[in-house]
Amino acid sequence: MTAYQYWSHKRSGETWAVQIIDGQVVGACGPLYHSDRPRDMRDFEYDRDEGEKINKHAGDYRLSS
Repeated sequence: MTAYQYWSHKRSGETWAVQIIDGQVVGACGPLYHSDRPRDMRDFEYDRDEGEKINKHAGDYRLSS
C-alpha cells in the first residue's frame, strides 16, 4: 500500500513530501514551501535517493500537517 505524507525536519523545520510503501519511505520531494503543496500529493516527483536519506534518519523528522 502506498501512502503520502508531509514530514518536517525537527531541527531545520524544512518540510518534505514523502512516499511510503509498506511502512518505508521510498521517495521524497523537498524541501517545500507551503505554497508548493498541491492538492494531490501524487503530483510530486519523488526522488528515491532523497527518500533513502530520510528513511535512514526517520527519527529526525515528524509528521507535519
